[in-house]
Amino acid sequence: MSGASQQNNSGVFLRSKPIFILGIGFTLSFITYLPRTQSMEPQQQQALALLVSGKSVDEISGELDIHRTTLWRWRKQPDFIAGWNQMIKQSKEKQIQLLLDLQQQAFNVLRECLSSQNELLRFRAAIAIVEKVEVMPDGSLYADEIHHKQQQDEKFRQLTDL
Repeated sequence: MSGASQQNNSGVFLRSKPIFILGIGFTLSFITYLPRTQSMEPQQQQALALLVSGKSVDEISGELDIHRTTLWRWRKQPDFIAGWNQMIKQSKEKQIQLLLDLQQQAFNVLRECLSSQNELLRFRAAIAIVEKVEVMPDGSLYADEIHHKQQQDEKFRQLTDL
C-alpha cells in the first residue's frame, strides 16, 4: 500500500494513503501540522515528516542526504520525540474520526439488513445489534455517585503510588 506525501515551507505536511476496508477502497488525506521548535532544524522537521509518512531510515537518509546514524541520533532528542508524539497523536485523532464516520455507514448497512428478504441475514444483523448493545457500559446518572467514585479512584491511585 503506497501513499503520497508532500511538505510545504510553513510546516504543513499533506499525506494521502489508500486503504481498503471490506474490499472498499478509500483514499485518506491527512493534513498534519509539523511542530515548530527553535532547536529543530528544517532538515530534522523534514525527517520527522518522512518518518511519520512511513518511510524507512534508509529511505530518509538517502532522500535527505544524511547518514543513518545522524537520523538515529535525532530520534533520541527530546524535541524530535515530542514532535513525533504530537504527530502520532494528530494521526490517531484523525483515524478515530474516520472510524466514527464509518460507524454511521455501518449502522445504515445493519438497518438495511434488518429489512432484507433473506431471513438468515436479518437474524445475523439482529444478533449483531443485540450483542453490541449488551456490551455498552452503563454510567451513573447521579453527580454525587460520580463524585464519590472519583474520590475512591483518587484514593486508590494515591495508595498504589506509594
